[in-house]
Amino acid sequence: MLALANAVDAKDSDTGHHSQHLAKMALLVGKQLGLGARAMEDLRYGAILHDVGKIGVPDAVLKKQSNLSPDEWTLMYQHPIIGERIIAPLPRLTNAAKIVRHHHEWYDGTGYPDHLAGEAIPIGARILTIVDSFGAIIDRRIYKDERSREHAAAELVRCAGTQFDPQIAAIFLEMIIAQADLEPTP
Repeated sequence: MLALANAVDAKDSDTGHHSQHLAKMALLVGKQLGLGARAMEDLRYGAILHDVGKIGVPDAVLKKQSNLSPDEWTLMYQHPIIGERIIAPLPRLTNAAKIVRHHHEWYDGTGYPDHLAGEAIPIGARILTIVDSFGAIIDRRIYKDERSREHAAAELVRCAGTQFDPQIAAIFLEMIIAQADLEPTP
């Protein structure tokens, strides 16, 4: 499974070891929430494999240095569905596949691909949405410079209750304030 995550990270070289770092952060949140061993394992695999569906997105879209067109966004919006299809046939990854599918759902129901809201979104996906967004803000990407942890924290506060589960956002915010080791190492 790590090989699949490394393949995705290699295809999108801007993100480096993005998947492993997200797994570390997600598991810290899961521990704070008191998730059981099976849920923690599902969360770990879901975090590591969350972007595996990008294998099915053309490089011209993934590596584009400017805004995506509506048609390109349509392709990008498919990556959670593609990711679920890739890993769902493995019985051990059934729950992780749901996390992969729903990691772009928003707490208020305006995310994708299924427009789930609130508790209907698997808890692992709600955790991953927050840590993935934090990483996307603080990491340099081909289309944007990195932003500060403070900027990322402000975005999490601003979007709690709309994009993010407010309870999980509060837990994660406490963690990033308390633990400087959550920031990726160069």
